[in-house]
Amino acid sequence: MMFYDFHVHLEEGPYTVEWIRRFIETAEKRGIVEIGFSEHGHRFKEAAGLLASSGFRGRWTREEATESIEDYIKAVEEAKKVGLPMKLGIELDYAPEHEEAIREFAKSYPFDFVLGAVHWLGDFGFDHPALIHKWDERDVDKVYHEYFDTLIAAVKSGIYDAIAHPDVVKVFGHRPSQDLRNRSAYNDQF
Repeated sequence: MMFYDFHVHLEEGPYTVEWIRRFIETAEKRGIVEIGFSEHGHRFKEAAGLLASSGFRGRWTREEATESIEDYIKAVEEAKKVGLPMKLGIELDYAPEHEEAIREFAKSYPFDFVLGAVHWLGDFGFDHPALIHKWDERDVDKVYHEYFDTLIAAVKSGIYDAIAHPDVVKVFGHRPSQDLRNRSAYNDQF
């Protein structure tokens, strides 16, 4: 059996072939034959507007957007040229109000794949450690319903090749009080 991992982030190091090679070496030791780098879009200055808001999400994104996507792409393309087994991807958050801008951004670069993700419901970053206390102010069932409605909208947008971590909403241990598999609204959408 061959294993592939297309959800790899370079966040803890520089955008260099040497840093990328370390990931490849680790992957090979674990039996992974190809990896795909899917850096979070919010890290790039060029993508800062894709999560724009007047609240926490907008402020946080402006602070996080410190890198150049051109540097990222250049490093991955250079690593591909020396024969490292990898693909160039990106993980882009889905924000319904910015769907067209996200679509245009995804098309503007030579990505081999685009992962979709939902980390935000408006300005509520439900998996953001700085906002964990906000769960106390929310109805967990409503959060789950909004999360899955947004996730389905992301899928239906056609922007993404795959969805990353579709269960991330449970990261802090909050669980809905009901079985969502039986919600007819979800079942009717596919």
